[in-house]
Parts: sequence; C-alpha cells; structure tokens
Amino acid sequence: MLKKACYIILLMHIQTEAGLFDKSFQELKLEAESLAKRHQTIKRVLTSIKQSNSDKITLKQHLETVSDNIDKWEQDFASFQNSIRWSTTWPETLTKQQCFELLQIIHPHYQGRLTS
Repeated sequence: MLKKACYIILLMHIQTEAGLFDKSFQELKLEAESLAKRHQTIKRVLTSIKQSNSDKITLKQHLETVSDNIDKWEQDFASFQNSIRWSTTWPETLTKQQCFELLQIIHPHYQGRLTS
C-alpha cells in the first residue's frame, strides 16, 4: 500500500505539467500527512499485538482495531488518489522538491532522488 502511495506521488510531478490538478501543494501535503499518521496508528497497533501476552479477547479487539484502521486508511488513500486523478485545473505545478517532500511524508524511509 505504501509503495503504491509513493508511486502516485512520483507520478504527480509528471501529471502537473499537463495542469491536471486543482489542489494546492499545501492541501496535498495535509492529505499526505493524514495518510502517514493513519499508517503510524496501524503500525503501533500491530506492534502492540506482537508484544502482547494477553488473552484471546484482547487480541481479537486488537485485530478489529487494526482491521478498522486499515479499511479507513485504504478509503483515505483511494480518496487521495482520486483527488489526484480527477482534478481538472491547477494554477501551479509541483516542483521536484515538493514531490520529494510529499513522498517522504508518506514513506519516511525513502532515500531516492527525484530525477528530471
């Protein structure tokens, strides 16, 4: 899922050249940060499951929480992806640095460089 998000962000730079977006960089950044926070919540719950020695009922509750969070994250990601895909106008294009910044928000361990 994160890999897919990263590819979407990278594609944004190419697509902005054609003026396909109506969201500002700040709006996209806020959406990317929201996705990243939700992913961190999922990771924390998964970690707590791994470290938990509790009974099956608690484990079941953890799994339900994870399932709910993943479903919500996937919905948010789909919405983010659709907002990128279906927007019609954008007054400014994203710079390579802005794309890189969005990519690092969603996938903090990304170490690559954007090329022209």
